[in-house]
Amino acid sequence: MSNVDEPRGATPVGHLNGGEIRIDPNTFEVTATKICAPGDFVVMVDAGTVEPATAGANLIYGVVAGGKNSQYIASADTDREVLLYTDPGIIYEIQGDDLSSSSKAIEGCVGHTADIVVTAAGTYTGPYGVTMAYSKHELDDSTIGDASGELMIVGKKETPDNEWGEHCKLHVIINQTQLHQAGAGL
Repeated sequence: MSNVDEPRGATPVGHLNGGEIRIDPNTFEVTATKICAPGDFVVMVDAGTVEPATAGANLIYGVVAGGKNSQYIASADTDREVLLYTDPGIIYEIQGDDLSSSSKAIEGCVGHTADIVVTAAGTYTGPYGVTMAYSKHELDDSTIGDASGELMIVGKKETPDNEWGEHCKLHVIINQTQLHQAGAGL
């Protein structure tokens, strides 16, 4: 059975020390003309200002939890304040992209690092005709094993419909973060 290709960005699923998953109590402004959706990785570009991360080039600050006044940020013209997950101990679930012909998302990849694939947010029409956004960020399978990846793989989603390989849902922590020193990985 093959895994479903349905990227949804980074979703918090646990904590390294078993603690609570908490949203940062501060609000952050999104850079003008940029769009952030829940599940997007972001970088801090100025005091209190964030924008979507770029693949392989950033120290990640956190992950968008939602808008301050709504769950979704759908356009550059909407409410510009977002809430973030910033705790470096949060474990996230994210889909591997498998843009290459042979996925490196195998059982032996736990402990290795990888970069993210940044794709513009997807949109759909929600309740009351409101345009809503969702993250399409994924883990870049082709970078698994790179010594300085943005994410570190700590496991995979353990369900019968999620196998190692193409589009595997992986559990990761942010490895290269603006909040602490990155680890080298295996």
